[in-house]
Amino acid sequence: MRTSALTAGTSALVFLALASGQTMAQVDQAGADTIRRGIENYIDLYFLGPGMEGLTVDGDVEVSPQGDRYGVAFPTFLFDMMVAQLRIDPITAELVPTDNGWFDTTWTIPSLYEVTEGDETVMTMSIGNQIGEGLFAPEYQTFLDANLVLERIEVVPTEEEGSAEIDTITVQMDSEEAGPDVFDSTFSMIMAGLEVDDASLPDGVFRIDELSLTGVMDDLHLADYVTFGERINELMNQHDFANPRGPMPTFFGEMAELLRTTPTLLSGSEFVYSLHGLEVRDFQEHVQIQDASFGLFVAGLDEAAGSFGVRSTMSDLLIEPEPPFSNLIPQEMRSEVRIEDLPNDQLLTLLIDFLDTAQQSGPDQAGAMFMFGLQQAVMQSGARLVIPEIFLDLGVSVVDLNGTVRPTPQSALGVAADASLTVTNMAGLIAELQAAGPMAQDAVQGLTVLQTMGERSTGDGGETVHTYVFQVTEAGQMLLNGNDLGPIMNQMMQ
Repeated sequence: MRTSALTAGTSALVFLALASGQTMAQVDQAGADTIRRGIENYIDLYFLGPGMEGLTVDGDVEVSPQGDRYGVAFPTFLFDMMVAQLRIDPITAELVPTDNGWFDTTWTIPSLYEVTEGDETVMTMSIGNQIGEGLFAPEYQTFLDANLVLERIEVVPTEEEGSAEIDTITVQMDSEEAGPDVFDSTFSMIMAGLEVDDASLPDGVFRIDELSLTGVMDDLHLADYVTFGERINELMNQHDFANPRGPMPTFFGEMAELLRTTPTLLSGSEFVYSLHGLEVRDFQEHVQIQDASFGLFVAGLDEAAGSFGVRSTMSDLLIEPEPPFSNLIPQEMRSEVRIEDLPNDQLLTLLIDFLDTAQQSGPDQAGAMFMFGLQQAVMQSGARLVIPEIFLDLGVSVVDLNGTVRPTPQSALGVAADASLTVTNMAGLIAELQAAGPMAQDAVQGLTVLQTMGERSTGDGGETVHTYVFQVTEAGQMLLNGNDLGPIMNQMMQ
């Protein structure tokens, strides 16, 4: 699987330097030479720089005019993998210039790969069918649209029994122009039908129906984004990060200067990792998850205040044989937590100040100053923590929480908060914890007290529901369902 991912990534990346900055509707030798130089420069910068000492390029880039298109052949890539070596034979491509100077591109990657140790082949990977096509924009050094499909991928060790098979690997990208040099972009990377057959485990199964990464970038300023990425890569290549006492202080200063001169690159983005149909079986143990996801998102980066958040889900978790207290294992989970109204300019200034201070005094002192400044910026800006939902279905009980926490400098506690918590069948939850023995007794005692303080109602299924509305007021009061918790808190602290 690592081989297939590396191959797919390589097939996309090597095109990013084609005819950088050129506009060519005419197919001729001069255009072929420009494309060749662009690819060579890209390989030198991204494949042969520091940190890529294990990569060897065998052969030359070949580009030739062929009627209304260019034919391209890349060199062979040799990746050292500890004692083994992965060989990737030349990728070939055809580039058809469009009227606006872009390229309709098709490419073909090798269908067979070998991992060798000395003169012996220890593993092979084969690809049944493939599609590689996209629209490349030289002025942005990237694809605006792309579609890569690999089918019937099989990885087989030659000296051991067993194999790994993947039905498909798909990489797609689409961009829509939202303004001059500004695009809304989406992409997805999906691996479907992964199954590993380990012959050393006759009853073993590892299977994933689908594993994916999807992303959205809004109002992406492509030219500035490419320039920023190039500069980051140059700085990374100029410094020896294995030697923390070497050029690192200089790097901090250079990064600070880069951030000062870089405009806003995008307004927001979201990245989501998703898993569907995971099954792991090892002799008599069996774990299965129907769906799971984890996502990160940012918004409002081009405004005075932005937001950042995380989302996650999980459903249908099965563990066999059932572990002790299996009724406490979440069967379904949903959560979203975000921070809103973050002061973008202040946070950027804090980051630049951190880098400047790190150059002069080191990252430890800079980090302490950054955290103090961050706390002050959040408190003064009115940023708030929002929990739209934290939902847990434990089988025996259902827990649902939502709320908001706001910095409030005038409050005695420094914050104001509103939160709502509902717990279904708390008695059953307490009973399950009691069965867990002494290690869960603290939780039992806490829930028993909490049980007496909630407002009771009856759910749709006849179960008892306890509701807790918690508030921290600007006057410093803590209220539970409208009742002052101060006396109880004071008693607990005595």
